[in-house]
Amino acid sequence: MKYIILVSKERDLILFDKEYIHMSKVLYTYFEGSDDDPDSDPDSDRNNVHNNNQVENTFPVPHLSTNILIQIMEFMKINYTIEKLTIPMPIYNEAELTFAIGMRNKQFLDKNKEQLLDLIFAADYLDIPMLLHIGCAKIAVQLKSMSISEIRTYLHLDNDLNEEEIKHVIEENNWYQFAKQ
Repeated sequence: MKYIILVSKERDLILFDKEYIHMSKVLYTYFEGSDDDPDSDPDSDRNNVHNNNQVENTFPVPHLSTNILIQIMEFMKINYTIEKLTIPMPIYNEAELTFAIGMRNKQFLDKNKEQLLDLIFAADYLDIPMLLHIGCAKIAVQLKSMSISEIRTYLHLDNDLNEEEIKHVIEENNWYQFAKQ
């Protein structure tokens, strides 16, 4: 089995199965062609050290924590055989989301808000479309049942509108209340 090594922001080395990297466009692009060296021993990826003490097949990810990288590896392990996951839009509730993404992915996404947002940011950083899409779908389902003030609180957004501007926005979008009924 071939491995790559990801270096987290805590400088921990995480052994990552190379079989999974096709799910991340960033990792795949970075390591594409690394098997072309005819002199390399396929079983020595893990222990191959250059004279300047850099490990071959190492990729630094200084913006991502060890915990998030381990969770991404877990996600890739669950989904590496799935070529594409199509999520129908719109999804109205948690049951529809579970049906669309499967029970294992639903259980994987059952995290607190900060962990889920960190995973979405990491998916964007490493360009993992499947994780990005299902993570955003999970957040969208959660936001659907919230009021505007709850959404602001949930996403740590400040209300920068004054009373007059709020009144104007409500009047402009009054049709939405009737469409929901």
